[in-house]
Amino acid sequence: MQCQSCGMLIMKGEEFGTFPGGVKNLDYCYYCFNKGAFTQPDITLEQMAEKLAGPMKLNKNMSDEEAKQGAMGLISGLKRWKTKN
Repeated sequence: MQCQSCGMLIMKGEEFGTFPGGVKNLDYCYYCFNKGAFTQPDITLEQMAEKLAGPMKLNKNMSDEEAKQGAMGLISGLKRWKTKN
């Protein structure tokens, strides 16, 4: 499964975000969603892409612009961001 906010692959049960009471939210990872709320509720699509661009740049040997465009392409179609565009 893929986090519908940051695009992270969710590989283990404990990586899922949670609703109040600890029930798993199958749409989001624990970095993005915890205890029934987004951990960064005011982050924009552009800010999320910028946040993800750093690791992409290092891991895939990309320029800043390539990494930001790659991150934007990865997350712009995810559930959290579809309603924001």
